[in-house]
Amino acid sequence: MDHVRAGAACLSTRRLLLCADAHVPVGGTPLDYEEMARSCGDLHWAGEATNRAYPCTVDGAHRTGEREGAKVVRKLRQRLRGGNVLARKQRDRKAAGVV
Repeated sequence: MDHVRAGAACLSTRRLLLCADAHVPVGGTPLDYEEMARSCGDLHWAGEATNRAYPCTVDGAHRTGEREGAKVVRKLRQRLRGGNVLARKQRDRKAAGVV
C-alpha cells in the first residue's frame, strides 16, 4: 500500500500564525481527501483532513470520527459473529460425537 505524503508545522514557534488546516496542494484534487481517509488494515484515519465534503472544519473532523468509529464497530461485530459461528460448529461437532 502506498503511503500519503504529509507535512506539519510547529505553530507554537510562529508568532503570526494563529491556526492551521488541511488543504489540497497545487496540482492535487479533492480525491486526495479520500486517499488520506483510506484505512490501512486495522488502522483508521479520522480528522478534518480526511473529509472531502467538510474539509478544514470541526464538523468535518467530528463526522470522520463517527465514520471511522462505525467502521471499527462493524468490523468488531463481524469478527464476533465469525467467532460465534466457529464456536457453535465446534459445539455441534462435539454433540454429534465428531471431533
